[in-house]
Amino acid sequence: MVSRAKHPCSSSLPPIVFPSGPSATYAAFSQKEDAALDARNKIERHRYAKLLLEYAERYREFSSVSFFVETMLRELAGREGVTNQSRAMAAVWSMKLLSCHSPFKQFMVHITEALLPAIFCNYDAKRLDYAPAAIQALLCDRALHRDNPFFSHSTYMHEYDASLLKLKNISGELKRVSFTGSEWKRIAHMLVVYVQSERKRRAFIAWRDNVKKERVVNKLRRNVVSRHGADSRFLCVALGFLRWKSATAMSRVQFLTERLHDAAFQLESAKNQFHMECFRADKLQLSNEEKDSELKAVMCERDELQLEVERLKEQLKIQERNHEANLRARLLEILTLAQHQNILLKKIVGTQFDAKEVVAGWLHKEDGDYQEREPEHGENEALQGHSFLLRWCNHILRSGEVGVLRRVRNFADDFADGEVFHGIIRYVFPEKKEFATSVDSSVADRLRLVCDFTTNIPLAVSLTVEDFNMKREDRIIVAVAEIFAYYVEKKRADAVSESFRLVVEQDPLQVDSSIATDSEDVSLLTTEEDVKKQLSIWNKELSKQVENFRLGVWCEMDLQKSGMCISREAARLTWERGRGHPRYVVTAAPSRHFVSLNARKMNDLREKFGSCTPQVWRSVVQSLKRVLWKHVNTITSIFYHYAGENAHEMDEVQFWRFVEDSRLMVEPLSRQTIARIFDTVISPKLMAMLQAKSVEKQAALLEAAEEEMNIRRVKPAQFTEILLHMGAVRFRDSLLDAAGRFLTGLSVPTLCGVTPTTVDFYRPESQRVIRHLQEDLARVFFFYVKQQSENQRKSSKGLKQPSGRFVGRISFDAYLRMFSDCGFVADNKEKENNSRRGSTEPHRYCRKVKFTDVEEITETFNALHERVLLLPEGELCFSLFLESFGIACQYWCPDPKVSFPRKLACFLTDMIERLRTLHSRSALILRELPPPTVEKGDAGCVP
Repeated sequence: MVSRAKHPCSSSLPPIVFPSGPSATYAAFSQKEDAALDARNKIERHRYAKLLLEYAERYREFSSVSFFVETMLRELAGREGVTNQSRAMAAVWSMKLLSCHSPFKQFMVHITEALLPAIFCNYDAKRLDYAPAAIQALLCDRALHRDNPFFSHSTYMHEYDASLLKLKNISGELKRVSFTGSEWKRIAHMLVVYVQSERKRRAFIAWRDNVKKERVVNKLRRNVVSRHGADSRFLCVALGFLRWKSATAMSRVQFLTERLHDAAFQLESAKNQFHMECFRADKLQLSNEEKDSELKAVMCERDELQLEVERLKEQLKIQERNHEANLRARLLEILTLAQHQNILLKKIVGTQFDAKEVVAGWLHKEDGDYQEREPEHGENEALQGHSFLLRWCNHILRSGEVGVLRRVRNFADDFADGEVFHGIIRYVFPEKKEFATSVDSSVADRLRLVCDFTTNIPLAVSLTVEDFNMKREDRIIVAVAEIFAYYVEKKRADAVSESFRLVVEQDPLQVDSSIATDSEDVSLLTTEEDVKKQLSIWNKELSKQVENFRLGVWCEMDLQKSGMCISREAARLTWERGRGHPRYVVTAAPSRHFVSLNARKMNDLREKFGSCTPQVWRSVVQSLKRVLWKHVNTITSIFYHYAGENAHEMDEVQFWRFVEDSRLMVEPLSRQTIARIFDTVISPKLMAMLQAKSVEKQAALLEAAEEEMNIRRVKPAQFTEILLHMGAVRFRDSLLDAAGRFLTGLSVPTLCGVTPTTVDFYRPESQRVIRHLQEDLARVFFFYVKQQSENQRKSSKGLKQPSGRFVGRISFDAYLRMFSDCGFVADNKEKENNSRRGSTEPHRYCRKVKFTDVEEITETFNALHERVLLLPEGELCFSLFLESFGIACQYWCPDPKVSFPRKLACFLTDMIERLRTLHSRSALILRELPPPTVEKGDAGCVP
């Protein structure tokens, strides 16, 4: 192998020339440039602070913030030496001033908050208080440097200029650095080539030396390994033999040690067993001796006991003879006591309150009317108090004691003439002689007599003739319930008096003729058969008494339950009327008009929810009736609240008042939808004509029908049908679910939280006046609404009025025009003359020219508008239009001695007469009414 030279040659390096350039000075240059930018920004802020201080002093000279802002910006636009950045900062300050004092503060605040983060870099409201100390010392006003974020933030415009300048400097420096980098790259390449060649040379030298060393080591290792291998094999064999020998010896020693331990344990066990056997033998010997001595003692005791037994046998015979005599005497005493108990029990049971006599014939006997009604009205109807009262009343009338043979099914129509109530009083109060001969008297005399009696008893609810005429079921039920309670308490008092007479005033054990069979002498019962016979007789009588007592307890419990139901319902009805929610219908008979649905008239609902067979549709209608029975109290309360007590029909006006008060006009149940439902149910012929006509003629036909049609009336069944249609539109569920959800959402109306004038307006007397003049008032309303719509179409301003009769709404301008047409409000000429008189005497009170003015009308209009939340701004519906006359009549006649209905009637008569005279040649046609008068006597148009 050829070896290399001892002094190998190394590759020579080329001459290295290091690049030189100005990159080392870039850092210092950059720092100087940043310092220059900061100094320029501080100078700019200082100049702007002086400018701001100058205008802040002038700010107090201006009375308007907007005028100050306009003046400042105009001056800065033409001023020399003011940079664009200063003008922009002045504009920001102007926005802050306008957002604090401007009438446009509502949106200027949001505009300012939105623009500041876009103008200033990293804008934060918390940093506004951290302006430089020099600026704070110069301004001396915290509000100025808070309203000018330029002092604590840098603008994006400044950052852009600084970044642009730095970018230019960095681009030049980058060109210089790129040239220097290419030189350094060439030098680095030369160094890498040299290092790689030197590394290869040194690796070859090391490999060659390592090969030589391994060759020498292999030669020396061959001899040493052979000798060492022979010695190792000999030593391993010797070591294995010695280990086997020591293991064998240890195993033998362990075996012998275990054998020795077992032998020692067996020896110890045998020794212990021997000791135990010796102890057992000694114990058996001692026990045998004790048993012998005990046997002798027992034999002696046996002999003594035999003697004692003989003595006790003789004593037992003597005691048996004495016990037989005592037992015979005690048995006689027990029989005597049982006889006395039987007599006393009969007296006590006979003198207790007999509930069977009170409930017999009515409580456990169903009337045919209720048996027919329960499947419709529900399972709990039989548990209601008025049902028990109706059974009791029918029982009294069937008894023949009152001379009235009829059956009552409700407390309204059947009690209206007072004959049934008169019969109940005769039955419960037979001692009242004045009721015995007045059966054939007139209805008025009978009602007056009944009312006087309820006042003199006195009852908690004193009935009046108006209660019977208005058929107020709740008050009549409460009065009958109180009479029933008095009747039951009277029976209880009679029973207690009888018990006191028989138990306290007489001897309880005195034998009466009614129980003479139980007064036999028990001393005659000498044989066992006689005693058994007498005991069987008493057991039968006791069983009979227990059965009668159980029946009496059941009747007492049923009477108590019925009395509780009656008292609870009476208390509930009294509470509801006391809080302003009287229940106009209680029994089921008057409620039948509200649930008597006709399946043929509801075919549109049948088509809407899917066509089905007539049988299925009739079953659906029956299920719908059961749903209506659950909510019949709510339906009847709403109907009679708006239609009036004892009303058979509801006006169209009152229906729309119900719609507006209940806030039902929520999509998809709009006003037009409700009007269409009303027309479909109330005027089916009109809707049939509309469907038969072409589309082009429907609008004209509907408009003509709305103008000519009188105010329609809604019957109870039609009112329920309208509610079902509204529920079907409001909810997209099945018909039963939609009806249930809609009726559940309705609430019982009340007049709580309204003004006293509103309460007086909705009293029955005032509503009779409104119903008498309702046709004329509706024509007035439609006339001005139509004029208002025509003016809007001509001027093309405002929203389009909704079509329909009472769907329309009158605006404030039209409402004020109506008062002006009536001459109730001063015109412009009268206002001018009045203002001239007031100007000559400034301290003199200026009285109104008319009984009201525009301010009062505006106040009334706004107060009424707040009653209905869904009305548009500045408009009134027809119900509020009518209610406004109740407020206006108070201004027209402020005399407190004149009743409110008379004021309302006279005011409306006067207003209608003025409008009739003014519009005698127009389309407004009104009736000629008698002249009004507010004096007592004839009220003119008051019905």
